[in-house]
Amino acid sequence: MRWWSMQAIKEGAAEVEGVELSMFQIPETLPEEVLVKMHAPPKSDEPVITAAQLTEADAFIFGFPTRFGCPCGQFKAFWDATGGHWASGALTGKPFSMFVSSATQNGGQESTHLTALPNFIHHVCSIEEPDASR
Repeated sequence: MRWWSMQAIKEGAAEVEGVELSMFQIPETLPEEVLVKMHAPPKSDEPVITAAQLTEADAFIFGFPTRFGCPCGQFKAFWDATGGHWASGALTGKPFSMFVSSATQNGGQESTHLTALPNFIHHVCSIEEPDASR
């Protein structure tokens, strides 16, 4: 993800009284040798989240890259591990939002949002639209 996107979220959260922000990254699924061949940027220092930790949050915002109009495979693998939460209703009503990025202007951002939505909808999460006026 682009550094400035996450930095903007940190700054915005700091402006809201009573908000405590925790930043995480989802687990990497690719071997190091593949990441090197892809010239992938280094990982951030943020801790890696587990699916179990989602229940601890009051709300969440996910940011992820788009891959051919879909979320990256790591995002999909992460949500595939939340079946127990779905069965128990552990994420029901939790507010969420998301943002995506791509390397090009027409990189499939809109369709990436659409293909990511079912992950949240099946958990009956509450969609929170970002304030585009800021």
